[in-house]
Amino acid sequence: YFDVGSRILYYGNEMGQSQDFYVYMIAPNDDESGLWGMRHPVNLGTGQDVKTDLPYNITFTVYSSDSSEEPLNFSIHDKVNNSYQWSMEILRDVTPPTAVLLINETSSYLHTSQNTLYYGGNMDALEPFFLEVSGVDDDLAGFSNAEFPGIFDRPSEFLGSQDVPYEYKVNRSNRISGGYEIVVRDRVFNSLSLSLYLVRDI
Repeated sequence: YFDVGSRILYYGNEMGQSQDFYVYMIAPNDDESGLWGMRHPVNLGTGQDVKTDLPYNITFTVYSSDSSEEPLNFSIHDKVNNSYQWSMEILRDVTPPTAVLLINETSSYLHTSQNTLYYGGNMDALEPFFLEVSGVDDDLAGFSNAEFPGIFDRPSEFLGSQDVPYEYKVNRSNRISGGYEIVVRDRVFNSLSLSLYLVRDI
């Protein structure tokens, strides 16, 4: 994930295969001595650089096993060594986000205790409850989405905003019990699983 404003590329170790990213430099005009070329890194963490002629389009490859956080420095030179400098930071992010799961209900037929929802079988109508991922904290790549499970006739769903309740409705014919996961991901696929337990109490 590349943050344009801060010029930081974040990468993690959840990649199933290597990933490429591209740095494209538009060639400036130099009407006097003319362009000599650009010096740029060979790849992440090598500490080496090479000269590249026009066009300035460089491919870099990132692997899950990489650990480099060296910045990538670029410099475009004319033939009398005037130069333009540009750089970007590289940060390895292997830290999952933190968050808490909230269960909200006001029904006489539902009861919550911490991360467990109890429900009975005597309701005459659909009884709603809400799951909410709250207090998400991710200091590096940042929050991406929360995945809610498909239960009580609702499909699984990805929500790209935190603190947004996802509604479920329970009816008297429901029979499900057991454990389910709400998965919170950051922008480089580090993830946190929040447990939800359902108990049918009759």
